[in-house]
Amino acid sequence: MRTLVVLLLLLCANVSAQDRDERDVLARRLAQLLQVKEYKLDAKQCDRVAADSSKEIVALYLRNPANFSGISPQSIYWPAVEKTYRDLYAVACAPSMLGGLEDVTVKAYATMSPADLHAALAFYASPAGRAMQLLQKKILADANAFSNKV
Repeated sequence: MRTLVVLLLLLCANVSAQDRDERDVLARRLAQLLQVKEYKLDAKQCDRVAADSSKEIVALYLRNPANFSGISPQSIYWPAVEKTYRDLYAVACAPSMLGGLEDVTVKAYATMSPADLHAALAFYASPAGRAMQLLQKKILADANAFSNKV
């Protein structure tokens, strides 16, 4: 009897590991289909800011002065603006941030059942799913543009 219980426990553990592996594979496919990597901060941008942060921050100002609420590079407050941007980039460009978004997304998707992951993959691969992805990108772009005005 004890042998049967141990055998059943081993079988359940194996099925659970296979289920987890399948969910991980499906979750990664879903993250790739949804182009999650696209949303992370560009490593080249991080390199440019690290190399010459003052020049890059002025370039941000020149592209959209309204984002700086009336503070310009000639302002006595500009060094504080530069420090704030350097601090922001130090956090946003940390290696854990650059590579982590896809992994965090995959981990979240992997909590879904294999059936739900298959359904999500089928939907987002369909014409309606692709249209939804394009619309979501537009909504994000519009929201970013709006927040830049505020």
